[in-house]
Amino acid sequence: MKYRCQKGGSVVLPLEATKGWDGDDEDDESDEDWLWGREEDEDLDAWDEGHDAPDGGWGWVVTFASFVIYAMASMFTNCFGVLFAGFLLELGTSTTKVSEIFNLSLALSSFFTFLAGPLVEQFGWRRVTFITSLVYSAGLAASTITTSASFIFMSTMMIAGMCILMLEVIAQHTVSLYFTRRRRLATCMVTLGTCASQVLMTPLITYLQAEFTSRGATLIMAATVLNCCVAAMFLHPVEWHTKQHQSGHAKNIEQVLPSPPPRPKQASSASESLARVFKESMKNLRHLRCPRIAIITVVLACNTSTLVNIWAIVPFALHTDGYSPQEIALCLSVAGICNMASRLSNAVISCCTAFTVQQLYIIGSTMSALGIIGFCWASDLFWKTTLFGLCGLGSGTVSTLYCLVPLEVAGLKLQLPVLSLAGLITGLWFLLVDPLTGLVRDVTGSYSACLVVLGSFLLASLVLWLLMPPPPPPTQPRHHLGIEGRPLVRPFKPLLRPQPPTEGPGR
Repeated sequence: MKYRCQKGGSVVLPLEATKGWDGDDEDDESDEDWLWGREEDEDLDAWDEGHDAPDGGWGWVVTFASFVIYAMASMFTNCFGVLFAGFLLELGTSTTKVSEIFNLSLALSSFFTFLAGPLVEQFGWRRVTFITSLVYSAGLAASTITTSASFIFMSTMMIAGMCILMLEVIAQHTVSLYFTRRRRLATCMVTLGTCASQVLMTPLITYLQAEFTSRGATLIMAATVLNCCVAAMFLHPVEWHTKQHQSGHAKNIEQVLPSPPPRPKQASSASESLARVFKESMKNLRHLRCPRIAIITVVLACNTSTLVNIWAIVPFALHTDGYSPQEIALCLSVAGICNMASRLSNAVISCCTAFTVQQLYIIGSTMSALGIIGFCWASDLFWKTTLFGLCGLGSGTVSTLYCLVPLEVAGLKLQLPVLSLAGLITGLWFLLVDPLTGLVRDVTGSYSACLVVLGSFLLASLVLWLLMPPPPPPTQPRHHLGIEGRPLVRPFKPLLRPQPPTEGPGR
């Protein structure tokens, strides 16, 4: 292979010396390419450094569109009881069956998030968001013609439930690509969509059920979810709104070097596309061998699933202690207000350079753990409400920073793969670890003991932060690299022949 030099000559290099320069040998990778490796880490750093985000402008339109998508997606978990209570009561469904439908829906949604990175890489986030929104709407609409609990189990869990976390993750990741300096603020604004679904969707669904029955209200909400398809059209590629900046050195190299070989065309058939998605998903599993990524995925999974179970169990614990429905509603309302206040305050606090995202996340996990453990030991309603409000503050912080922690730990390039892996671990946690809390409830006969176990999980996640190794040292400036981030000619040490000793003066 020949490469032209600045002086008009050419350098002949063997094929082995240029192997991997053009990106054609992606399958021939060593373990060091991705596990604290040299070449791939340098490529990721170069990608982050060269990523010129708008940091405003159309990015705010994308933020609002992502806010709408996040609000519609979180409606499923926030309004599950209100939305499907009429169906389940008509069918005489047991409480155990309802719990199975809800938990398996979340588990399936977490597993499906494992495909988020490969799907976005293969088809783009606009197409993935559009199709996922259609499937989500179809699942809600199918539940209106249900005739049995098994049918609503299939339509809700298998169709609608698998889409919610996928939409939330893509919405936050898209905003991360559009911002740099204001990234934390924009991401926090997107996560306020879950507060909007709690405040606006619940009374709206209640009003629609009174006017059009439960099935009519669900069908209207299925049509409302189609607004996600409209919002997906505003998720333009970042390149459409960035200016391409190339240094003079890079321009000179482009004029001297021949044009790179054309990339292979994208797979045209559905089977080849799905095979490529599956292959990329399996390749993402390699990142779990990195200690930092493995720890952060377990931390995210532990906090996510534990907080979901805490919010689901607390009403039962209060009811068992003999509190009235009005007192239970008061406690939950205070915690919900604290959750919203935490999300609003994090939009400001997270922009302060005095705190890193990891530090804020640790503070949120600590508040949640201490709040729920103290809730179990409190004896009166005032302290239970206060301590559960503290748990709500921590829960809002943890949920707001969910997508920012992988970005700070692994970088922007690996944010979506890490979130995909976190979804896989979360699904396994829902299926393997969460049933232990039910076992504790059956053995002890106390919901408080179950909540203490969940609080212990949060404390265990704090210990994992102490085990996280330090980040790798930053790479050296690469002024000698070419356009692709690779050296044009591999550096070599010249072979110097030993010189005979010179005769000293006077000999």
